[in-house]
Amino acid sequence: MFYVQIPDSAPAGVLSAVHDALESFNAPEDQFPCPHTLAEFARLTGTMTRAGYLVALDEFQYFNRAHLQPVCSSLQAEIETLSADADQVPGGLIVLGSVQTEMTALLEDRSAPLFNRITDEIDFSHLDIASLLALLRDHADTGPDWLLFLWTLFEGVPKFYRDCHEQGVRGADRMTLLRRMFFESSSPLRTEAENWFLKKLRGRYDVVLKNSC
Repeated sequence: MFYVQIPDSAPAGVLSAVHDALESFNAPEDQFPCPHTLAEFARLTGTMTRAGYLVALDEFQYFNRAHLQPVCSSLQAEIETLSADADQVPGGLIVLGSVQTEMTALLEDRSAPLFNRITDEIDFSHLDIASLLALLRDHADTGPDWLLFLWTLFEGVPKFYRDCHEQGVRGADRMTLLRRMFFESSSPLRTEAENWFLKKLRGRYDVVLKNSC
């Protein structure tokens, strides 16, 4: 398995993440050379798939950004070549994304380069209230105030509750949970919070803060 988490950044940031993944993967450079362009990155996925690896691209929805969209056309060319020799290809390509609308735009929109290239799909639903209550009965308070507090922060996203478990704060007080999850340098959701803040307010948070003073 070759796994890359795609960052929400310019092409240089994406390529840097791929280089880091290759270094951790300890791949032979003569067989899997580091890509210097997004087109080379797309070709690398094809090369690794033909070599028998499962290539997993996480946060794939970021390729819906205008400055990253060209990689989809390059991936389309690789996928069509792989599909033509499907019986001879031992590996596979897995794309993962947490923003449904952007994943739909990349994979299901008829005008998208990757339209109709999916062979299998797995949809992971959010936790419902009953599931969350069952989780809280085992690990924390089931009171309505605590349930509402967690739902306000995390809604039903399973990963966020797993992050709470790994940080040991599913049953902690509110301030401890907020500090450990969002505000420390090693907090698992620090980047998530920063990205959400910038995305939702579109860089105008300073004006909002001034108006709220």
